Amino acid sequence: MNKQKSNYYQELRKIPTRKHFQKKGNLDYLPWSIAYDLLLKADSTATCKTIKPTDNEGNELERLYFTDGRTCHVEVIVTAFDKSIHETLPIMDNRNNPITLEKVTSRDAYDAIQRCKVKAIALHGIGLNAWTNEGDPLPVLTDEQFDHVMKGTKKQAETVFTRFEVRPEHKEQIKNKFKF
Repeated sequence: MNKQKSNYYQELRKIPTRKHFQKKGNLDYLPWSIAYDLLLKADSTATCKTIKPTDNEGNELERLYFTDGRTCHVEVIVTAFDKSIHETLPIMDNRNNPITLEKVTSRDAYDAIQRCKVKAIALHGIGLNAWTNEGDPLPVLTDEQFDHVMKGTKKQAETVFTRFEVRPEHKEQIKNKFKF
């Protein structure tokens, strides 16, 4: 992908991710390893940074999470195509309920960081369909495929509309030829 592309988000949204989704309860999610891999394939200079809290003098604290004294959250910055997205996520249990400060473990914090990275990567465009409940984007019908459809049957032409994104000029020609 060309780093100079003016709207990298649109290009990243086209990357198919549904086949990588896993289930946790009734929710779909994209594993952090897949999300990060897809991001680096699109922009090998992309980075993910975990933000650590600081004390009043600006010194980084040892813990990986922020707290309001009752619950906790994590923060990450994912930079791709020279754009940084700063994202936060509460530390939650497996039912997506916040975990109280006194019960937070390092494992809870690390899991939340990975989920937060996936969320920030999604805001760049990869895997956003986990939150929007969309399927993967359809591939665009190529000129060669269009020529093949125009030589085929009406049933084949109808199938094209469910499996491909058809450019408007091709759509009109197909509809006119096959009378639908």
